[in-house]
Amino acid sequence: LVPDRLVTSLYVYQGWGTIYDTNSVPTYGGQLRWTPGSTTTLVYNYIGGPEQAGNNRDWKQIHNLNGSHTFSDRFAMAFDLVAGREERPLGTDLD
Repeated sequence: LVPDRLVTSLYVYQGWGTIYDTNSVPTYGGQLRWTPGSTTTLVYNYIGGPEQAGNNRDWKQIHNLNGSHTFSDRFAMAFDLVAGREERPLGTDLD
């Protein structure tokens, strides 16, 4: 059944890697996990939001894809791909 193999999650964070948020806009996240069989798993993660101090406009985003496959009791393979970007990183002019 598809519900047993496909799981989705959505998140809203107040801050990114901190206890106290440094602006007034939340960060959003999501996960899509697909397990087509007992030996293979693929997971896509996303997190994004404006997380510079006092800046509610410029976003930081990360996309992450990882997966694993077990071939036997002694051999398995896994991968992890990460891509990210940030609008006007710290230290650049904010106009």
